[in-house]
Amino acid sequence: MSRKLKLSPLTLYFIIIVIAVYAIWFIFFQDVIQFILENAISTNGGVYRSEFNGWLGIFLLPFLVVMVIMGITLLIPFLRDKIKEKKKFHQN
Repeated sequence: MSRKLKLSPLTLYFIIIVIAVYAIWFIFFQDVIQFILENAISTNGGVYRSEFNGWLGIFLLPFLVVMVIMGITLLIPFLRDKIKEKKKFHQN
């Protein structure tokens, strides 16, 4: 008998945001990806090291965008709750 995988809402949210951001990145930003790789290869470093840095940049930039989106969207409800608590405290 197989066990069901239980994922928290935060995990599902993270997975959905990652898939969406990487899909948008690889579909709509081909020119940026090409620019990053061409500049990484044309540097005076070693070929292997510069290609690695280029690919690292290609995969790291969208991940930073994911972290920013998650930070902003999770910060808004947190701040809203804090404001509600503050109003409730001052009313009593």
